Formats: sequence, C-alpha cells, structure tokens
Amino acid sequence: MQPEHLDLQTSYGHHYTTLNLPVTRAPGEALPNTEIFRRIAAALGIDDPAFRDSDEDLARQLLAGAPITYEELRERTYARLTGVPVGSAPYAEGGFPTPDGRARLHDPELAALGVDPLPGYTPPAEAADPELARRFPLTLLAPANRYLMNSTFASLPWHTRRAGPPRVHLHPADAAPRGLADGDAVRVHNDRGAFLAAVAVDEAARPGLAFTYKTYWARRSPGRSTVNAVTGVRDTDLGEAPTFHDRRVEVEPVAAGLLTAEPPADEVAEPVAAG
Repeated sequence: MQPEHLDLQTSYGHHYTTLNLPVTRAPGEALPNTEIFRRIAAALGIDDPAFRDSDEDLARQLLAGAPITYEELRERTYARLTGVPVGSAPYAEGGFPTPDGRARLHDPELAALGVDPLPGYTPPAEAADPELARRFPLTLLAPANRYLMNSTFASLPWHTRRAGPPRVHLHPADAAPRGLADGDAVRVHNDRGAFLAAVAVDEAARPGLAFTYKTYWARRSPGRSTVNAVTGVRDTDLGEAPTFHDRRVEVEPVAAGLLTAEPPADEVAEPVAAG
C-alpha cells in the first residue's frame, strides 16, 4: 500500500510531481509491484539488467532530463511541473494534441475506427429510455464521497464516521408522492438488484434525479449491498468508459430496522493519528 513502498507519482488533476516515500514496513509477505515483477522475471529465467534496478534507480531513470533530480525530490517530496504557469488555461492559444495543433470538428481518425467523425449526441441507454422510465422513474447518479474518495478508505473508522451511513438524496417533489420524509429507510432497486439507505430529502437533487455516494463496502452496508447492485456493466460507445451514472431506479420505503447492519468481525481499528 502507499505508506509501504517508494513510488513516483505524476500529476493527476494538478500540476505537481510527488515522491511517495515509505513510512512503514510492509506486513507479512506483502510486496510492491516492482518487486513482484522482479521475482516473476527471475522465476521465468529472464535476466535483463532492467530487473536488477532498484525502485530508486527506476525513479532516477524516470526523472532523467527533468528540472529536478531524485535527490532533490527526496528532500522536497514534490515539485511543480515546468511550462504550466499558475492561472494558465490549457489550449487557450491552441496547441491541441493533433498533427496540426488545431481542434478538430471533423476527425478522419475516428472515421477510420468506424466512429462518426463529427461530434454528436448519443442518448444514454437507460436515462433516455421512455419505457424504462415508466417502471423506474428516477435517474440515479453516484458521485464520489469527499471522505472516502475510493474504496481504499471505506473501511477506516475515521473516514466512515465523517462520510456517514449510506444515503440517497431525493428532491421534495419526488419524496412526497412516495410518502418519504428525511431520514426514512428506503430500498433503491431496479431489474439488476437493490440496496438499502436512509433518504435525504433536500434540493441537492433535481426532480427526477437522485444521487448517492459510491465506494461504500457492501459487507459494511445495510443489507450487505451497495449502489453497485443497481449499476450496469455496459461500456460507453467511445473510449469504452464505464457508465456509472446511466441507471434508472425506483425508491420505496422499508422498515427502519433494516438499516442496522452488524459490523464485520475484522473491523479495522481506529488509527492512532486520526487527524
């Protein structure tokens, strides 16, 4: 895991390169990916010199030609990328990653892939389906929770307490005809499955839309199920991206006692440094 191994992380939604330094020893037989690859290569009899490079060697190679060295990054742990001034707007002056540096409204490369070379609109498979809307009138979105972000943190008490239990947000106009009040227990379902949550009646959701937060663990959730139970496995038509936000559901009241879930026996202990 991140606290256990050395890694060089490029920017992801920001303009900094970061050196991740290990702060603890990996437990048991856990190994970083790099060491696993070295051992696989050795077991296969592959004797390429690259497999003898340490993690520090790999980081130095990746930084070759960069304005900061590995040794400098060890001292500072992060460095801002060059050529990206503060307040800059990417592509404001052109420079798109195309052969001529210009934005394309007609892209022949897409045509070669069998995709319409002109920008267009592809209706979502579920949200725009009128027949499905008659049975499941709510479109359900599942954004990230600021305290969980991804499932890596969803077992830690410090994070789960601040994230709160699973909730599904409904606009008052959708809650009223279903006889729902803020805090009621509900079952969210479609043809694929269902999950339990408390309902939050507020105007954070628009009429016809509902949302809940992703990355809760099923075995730590009421009914041992999460929003994944109602989510399709279909990919987008371009780029083969997931379609996490294209799902239709119905929400119905259930007994409040169903939201009580026994914690697993291997509950993670409270971290010593919670701040």
